[in-house]
Amino acid sequence: MLGVRERSGGGASAFEKALTSRPHFQHVTFAVRDRRAGEPAYAAFARTFSR
Repeated sequence: MLGVRERSGGGASAFEKALTSRPHFQHVTFAVRDRRAGEPAYAAFARTFSR
């Protein structure tokens, strides 16, 4: 299990860079567990990968 603390979209951005620099996957599924008010980590992943 990989744990990434999301701060200002940094974790989502890091995953995006890694996935686009080596496009080996046709489909990627993320499980984002975020118990904080407003779910900022989930929101960052949704923003980044819903484009």
